[in-house]
Amino acid sequence: MTIPRNIPEQVDWSEVENFEDFDTRRSAVDCLYANTIGVSEGFVEWCPDDTRDENVYCCWVWSVRPSLSEEVKKHCDQDLRELIEAYESDEMDAWFESA
Repeated sequence: MTIPRNIPEQVDWSEVENFEDFDTRRSAVDCLYANTIGVSEGFVEWCPDDTRDENVYCCWVWSVRPSLSEEVKKHCDQDLRELIEAYESDEMDAWFESA
């Protein structure tokens, strides 16, 4: 499997996996790549300056589809991989302290 390229640039809140944890994922992504994910009433959007950066795209995919974590980790840089692993092991407080 490869990272899906069919995730739209806008995703309704109801379509975001584990939406109750989305703010944590978005805040963490913002630490790595500031201002790449926007939040509006009823939807989130991918809005990076450079849409060609594979790591930024991996952040977007993971933030809205955390079930794809294993696949994303195969394609992303070490920083995002460490973030995903902290999220999976419920170690986000420690990750934020080190970020």
